[in-house]
Amino acid sequence: MRGIPPSPSWYSAHLACATSRGDIFAYASDKAIVAIEGERGRVIWRRNGKARANALCEALGECEESGAQKRVFACGCADKTIRVFDVEDGSARGGGLSGGHRHEVSAISAHGIGRIASGCRDGTVAVWRISSDGSGSLESSHRGMDGPITAMASTGDVIAVGGANGTVCALDPSTGSTHRVATSGYGEVTSLSWTRTRTSDGQTKELLAVGSRERRVTIWALDEGKLVNSHALLLPKPTTALSEAQRGRVWVAVAWTDASDETFAELVTSGQGGDLLLWRVPLTFGDGIEEVKQAKTFGPRDAAHTRTVFTVTTADDKCWSTSLDRKVACWDLETIEMRWSYTALGGYVYDLTTAADDPFSVAIACGDGTVHAWDLSPTLSCDMGESVLWKGIPNTKVTSVARKPKSDVVAFGLDDGRVGCFDSTSGKFACYPECHGASVHQLKWLEIRTEGEEQGVFSLTSLGADGSLRRWLETFEPSTCDTKKSGIADARKYGKYLDLAQLCQGVGSSENKYIETFDQSPVVGRLACGWSTGELSGHDFGEVLWQHREHSKSVSRVRWHPESDDASSQYSSWLASSSTSGSILIHGIGGSVLCALPRASVHDIAWSPRANVAILACALHGSVKIWSVDKVAHDFNLSNLAVLHGHVGKVMCVKFAYHDDNIVLSGGDDKTFRIWNYTDTDHAPRDAETSAIKLGASFTDDIVVEQPSKAPSAKKSSSSVKSKAPKSTGISGPLLKPPQGENTPEGIEVGRAAVLALARRVFKGEATDEVASDTLTYGPSGTALYEDTDAAMALLSNEAESASRNANSFKDVERAVALHIYQGDYARAALTLLKASDSPLPSEFMSIFVGGGYEVWSTVAAAQCERLAAAGEFQQAAMLRLSLHDVRGAIRTLRQGGMIRDAAALAAARLLPTDELLLETRHELAAAEETRGGMEAAAKTHISLGNAAAAVRALMRPEVGGALAAAKLALMCNLTGPQERRTVVRAAIELAEKDNYTDAMDLLSELSDILRRDGHDVDVTAAVIGTANAPEVAAELARRLAVASI
Repeated sequence: MRGIPPSPSWYSAHLACATSRGDIFAYASDKAIVAIEGERGRVIWRRNGKARANALCEALGECEESGAQKRVFACGCADKTIRVFDVEDGSARGGGLSGGHRHEVSAISAHGIGRIASGCRDGTVAVWRISSDGSGSLESSHRGMDGPITAMASTGDVIAVGGANGTVCALDPSTGSTHRVATSGYGEVTSLSWTRTRTSDGQTKELLAVGSRERRVTIWALDEGKLVNSHALLLPKPTTALSEAQRGRVWVAVAWTDASDETFAELVTSGQGGDLLLWRVPLTFGDGIEEVKQAKTFGPRDAAHTRTVFTVTTADDKCWSTSLDRKVACWDLETIEMRWSYTALGGYVYDLTTAADDPFSVAIACGDGTVHAWDLSPTLSCDMGESVLWKGIPNTKVTSVARKPKSDVVAFGLDDGRVGCFDSTSGKFACYPECHGASVHQLKWLEIRTEGEEQGVFSLTSLGADGSLRRWLETFEPSTCDTKKSGIADARKYGKYLDLAQLCQGVGSSENKYIETFDQSPVVGRLACGWSTGELSGHDFGEVLWQHREHSKSVSRVRWHPESDDASSQYSSWLASSSTSGSILIHGIGGSVLCALPRASVHDIAWSPRANVAILACALHGSVKIWSVDKVAHDFNLSNLAVLHGHVGKVMCVKFAYHDDNIVLSGGDDKTFRIWNYTDTDHAPRDAETSAIKLGASFTDDIVVEQPSKAPSAKKSSSSVKSKAPKSTGISGPLLKPPQGENTPEGIEVGRAAVLALARRVFKGEATDEVASDTLTYGPSGTALYEDTDAAMALLSNEAESASRNANSFKDVERAVALHIYQGDYARAALTLLKASDSPLPSEFMSIFVGGGYEVWSTVAAAQCERLAAAGEFQQAAMLRLSLHDVRGAIRTLRQGGMIRDAAALAAARLLPTDELLLETRHELAAAEETRGGMEAAAKTHISLGNAAAAVRALMRPEVGGALAAAKLALMCNLTGPQERRTVVRAAIELAEKDNYTDAMDLLSELSDILRRDGHDVDVTAAVIGTANAPEVAAELARRLAVASI
């Protein structure tokens, strides 16, 4: 892989390791493992796993039969398994090791030849036997720690195990013996490292370095299986001032070097704030603990890490480190200076930009808020041409970027809608005072110059996800622009813009119609807009040049051909467009469709800058496809030149390089930027991916496009009653029941007092100012049931509120609802039931609420519709909408559930023919039919929409006979565009191949008559002769046409 890999994961010392030879350095990035050439920093391979990688180490797998050894990387994962990868090429070895842990693996270490040890969150240490082919078995399991294991290291027969409780355990798996020591007064053990040295008196010492969150490193000598504290390293104060967040984010990583003699051993540790320190630990061992205070700092400062270092690995004369600043660095242990470094990507790659005047420079918009640069220069001495152009604004994502031609200024767009520019040399930036209402999707510079001017003025256009399209009337130089502390430019000078969206909305405007994508032609600056309705439109400074609806769903991307403004070029006015429905079209003059590529879910498209060719790159899911569109006579041949596999997930952006048009640049949501040479034989398309597309096959599916999304699951609730869908058996049994303590001595005494109190009120006429709460119940103290209407109503209300407040099950909620209905308060009953659960209401309650009148019933029914739809019961929800006479809501519900045919039938039966919702539903039906391959049904839908051209394209099938119906439809509707003419010619040739020259001549004669009547100067005979298929049949048809003077 050539490019920028994803950034390393954080908060574990096991997330990176180097081979013992120092030739390869590897680190974990979420679910991926990235391997780098240790000497130069070139990315060798990247492999994705099924679960998050928590720990990584090099191990030697050994074949039990031959004794052959194989270097592998062992990776402990969050799914409780251990994955094994080949060191050289990253291929998976074996099926993984499982069964040794009940929690996710948090630490791992090689344990001699053919063995590894792993630890997990519950303190279990597992020792595995591993072979050269990656297979293995559990050898033993031990209790290494009371709590989570955070670090491990092995030497000889002993495994050092560090825990989150600050203790370290020396475990001997062969005997099961353990020795625990408290290495930290507080905080977890962050890193462990062993070394074996020989002292001046000839003794061999095994020393363990322990890093912890206590801001110090302790050295422990192994003495007969026990750990004895011999040295303490006191970390110096950081060389730069730290923020409050950095001061609280303490992490110490340790690694011994190979440099040592009889008097000292060298240790590399991380310090505070990104410092790396080299210590010379004296090999003197007395009764006490020797403190070491002096250390050398790696440098220089401007090349070092700026934030907390999490991993330190050494081998030979090199040291590698990863940090919170997303930098991966290699250091020289002799000079303690940096050999190479690069800053990896911490977010999705949303956009790329290149410029013809600076062909070797690429700017990369990253979701971690930064803009990276890559140097494509072939003379670059290092394979890593990465640098950080701009560090961004905190807590934002850079979603779009565009380099200003002939300048060091780069425009950026953020996910919060802000647009600005920064100077790539100084890093100074400024933002426009006005912003979009949603994230910025696209940016484009355009040079505007009048006739006779050698150099014009560059204008910036930006598009937001809310459909707002703005051309900023003033541009600024960030290095000299006066800004506020927040970076906002002067609103009086730079706050003005031209609202292009409002100008373009004038044609057939609708509140549900907005711009999804745009592009400006390279010279003239003609504006092409792709709309959410599937329409395409061309504009020239506010004037609408053309407008068509060729896509059944929203347009995802439009791109002008580099020669679209050259009237002498065969690619004049060429425009490529893609849609969320999977269609990819090539348009010509006036936006007419010239041809279509195989259907695919495309996220971005780009034309090659090479002159006199039409090569298009399509960014798909997991790959990039390169297509060549060749114009042959009156036909178009589509050839798949290459398929670039490697991305995991969506490829979000793609560009061709200017200095070499064989180079393709891409970025995706796998947090990688990649550089490809699509002419390499490795990228040649396989047979299944097709190398050429025959006439008519351009309208068939290449891959299955995205299916309608599954119905969303019902929302989870925090309430104990709202945990699952309520199970109701209906309201049954009494609502008021005698309490359990009624016949106890205390209950009897209370009951007698209540009887006397009731008698005084009934017979003596005594009244109380306030009704006691204990009387509003059915129990020993209750009297309200035996009094007047107001008291009884108060009793029912009190019981209902008590049931709701103390509900432990849905039966309690049902009781509260029934008591409210006893009162005749249907509205309160409905509110109680709706609050109890987010799931659909039981059917027996729905009929009860009819008694509350239309207002109550409509409220409950509307809420029930939403709940049914959330639970995936779209048909029931639609029926309920219809009971409320909400036809439009029922149609939308059916569309939401993917029942587009039902929605179309309902819309056709209940809506006016011109209703916008009916038209939208039919457009969606056409897309669904095309997706499943029902082209005839799709053609019928297009005809109902009055879109005959789309119906002709739908009827075209690659097999013989597929063109006849399409040709007849085209002639019936007087369609004589390039695609329709090719369809008629193809149908005629197919008839002639069956020796039916009479019908074939009739088709061509009718086509000729229509062309002549409409004043088109098109030679039908030349179109027949120019057909690549069946030359003998074409020649015979041409002869007959000449005889008939057609």
